[in-house]
Amino acid sequence: MDKFTSSISDFLISKTLKDTYAETNIENPEQRRKIAYLEAWVSIIGNIVLAIIKFIMGILVNSISLIADAVHTASDVLTSLVVIIGFKLAALPADEEHPHGHGR
Repeated sequence: MDKFTSSISDFLISKTLKDTYAETNIENPEQRRKIAYLEAWVSIIGNIVLAIIKFIMGILVNSISLIADAVHTASDVLTSLVVIIGFKLAALPADEEHPHGHGR
């Protein structure tokens, strides 16, 4: 990860997950889950904004390929939703079929 990307990540984590950022330990499942949720929501918002911009520009310049790319960018939101669902399922407590928890 380059310095710029790292600084953006650090900034977002420090501003949104104050309790997590104070003592970041990626081995801690709770902190890892919070950071994954943050990443997923930033990705969702970014992809929606980017898709809207591409769609509007595609309409304005009458470009089918730009409109198609807007649809493709909007579909990337599904990937981020899978991340959120996956971490929610992994956070479920242990049960009879999963004695070590769902995260294992």
